[in-house]
Amino acid sequence: ARDLYKKRRGWHPFFGGSEEVLIEKGEELCECVARLEVALCEVLGIPARIITHTIGGHVTAEVYADGKWGYVDPRCGMYALLEDGRLASLWELLRDPMILDRQSDAVKADVSARWRWEDRVTALKVKYLSKKEVNTFKYYSLADSERYSYEWLGDRECIALNMNLISTKYGEVRNRVMSLQKASPTERFFIRLSLPDGVVLSEDVMLAARMTNVMCHPVKTRFYIDGALGYETPELIPVSELSTYQHGVVFYGGAYGSLPVSSLADGPHTLRVEMDVSPELVKSKEITFVVKK
Repeated sequence: ARDLYKKRRGWHPFFGGSEEVLIEKGEELCECVARLEVALCEVLGIPARIITHTIGGHVTAEVYADGKWGYVDPRCGMYALLEDGRLASLWELLRDPMILDRQSDAVKADVSARWRWEDRVTALKVKYLSKKEVNTFKYYSLADSERYSYEWLGDRECIALNMNLISTKYGEVRNRVMSLQKASPTERFFIRLSLPDGVVLSEDVMLAARMTNVMCHPVKTRFYIDGALGYETPELIPVSELSTYQHGVVFYGGAYGSLPVSSLADGPHTLRVEMDVSPELVKSKEITFVVKK
């Protein structure tokens, strides 16, 4: 469940779906991965349940192993062991968060490569183990599948439902309740680029740009090289075309394409990426790079 995101071909086509669909598309969202973890445990005969960190805004799970409940974060690959080698439960972590500081390097190494152990510990202590948090347990079983809706929700629907705005308001409430740093809607969204500022390049490289803290992908993404438009993504790519679409492919939160270094003169250049978070909000980021062939 932790590594499913590696299966994706650079695109998160829709939200939701049955467990089989989550595996097939390479799910990465916490609420879906936690449900999948519980379902996979049920297949193996291991009791498990979903945990919702309601105010902090994260979904994890607990599994019943070695005679007790144990807390796991299937999206991040995070857990903690007690001195007797058994998994620490959410209740035990709430009572003694310092358990997290006594973990071995082997436990820390199980955290997904997308995060650092120290950052996940901080998030747990500050938000999910906070005395202001409301943690709830949900029992989910594949035997009850007829009770649930596994309807797909595409990005077009998410944009129409103002999911980005809802996410922003949710974050503002969380920050206020937990006395965390406040951020305006425009400050919350920012762009991550695969290339650092000032990088020296000798050949064409894959360029990736990702918008963070959004519920759905940007409406459109544009890449400019020395002020000239290099390429831009279409507003929406049909799912049927994803496997063959190669140039400037939109993926969950951003886009990627090839930076044509071979056609640029040696010396400094600028790269600017613009992303339409919504029809009303455009975010941009600019870096410099040096070509030295």
